[in-house]
Amino acid sequence: MAISERDIEHIFERLRSGVVPERGLEAFAVGIDKQRTEIHRQFQLAANSEGVFKFLRGGYGCGKTFMSRLAILDAQAQGFVTSFVKSLFFCQSRSLAEEIAERMRNRGTDVFIHHSSVSLEERTAAEERFHRGTNASIICTSTLELGIDVGDLDLVLQANAPSTVSSFLQRLGRTGRRTGQQANTTFFCENIETVLQASAIIELAKKGWVESIPNQTRVWPVLVHQLLALTLQFGGISPELCWGQLSVDLFKI
Repeated sequence: MAISERDIEHIFERLRSGVVPERGLEAFAVGIDKQRTEIHRQFQLAANSEGVFKFLRGGYGCGKTFMSRLAILDAQAQGFVTSFVKSLFFCQSRSLAEEIAERMRNRGTDVFIHHSSVSLEERTAAEERFHRGTNASIICTSTLELGIDVGDLDLVLQANAPSTVSSFLQRLGRTGRRTGQQANTTFFCENIETVLQASAIIELAKKGWVESIPNQTRVWPVLVHQLLALTLQFGGISPELCWGQLSVDLFKI
């Protein structure tokens, strides 16, 4: 069977870490037709509300973790909801993220926290542990909206409603990357106002409307950065020397 380059990199990364890969397992599913047929038979029984309890037994190294992971992937591909999911839970404030993380801890899910007040080392550790986990959630603010690859996700959760359509679309786009999976977001609203806001954002997104990006005529953060750099370089700097070093035209877009 064909396997993507991205899946190959994922498989080797996980195997180097001594962890069963989360996707691409079909490439290794050789000689287990009997076991997989039984798993799929159990899926059919479950779909008809006739399932029975089954346990994977065997000694160390017999493949229990592999078969369990493969069963979860097969179940998700057939539309079953599984207890082993990876999710991002977006919050609009750091205080709310901390509160939700505290409530979720010790309830069977590995919970990590990710926002601007968390140190870089802690955030990096959370991302790495989340990559390796199978039943985990990162409670975060907009810090995980862009740029950071946290791997395949099953769910995006949203406390109340995001402030913009663009934020909603960025967060929604974190899911739906796995074959057969659809992008999804689940809202948890505390009051009628946030329900209305979430509904409005969804309707605007369905119509293809997104906030316009204002044209910036001055890049003030770059100016401040350069002023601080010049101050460090010269051990202090006068306004005249600043303007001798910098051109006003440099900060026009």
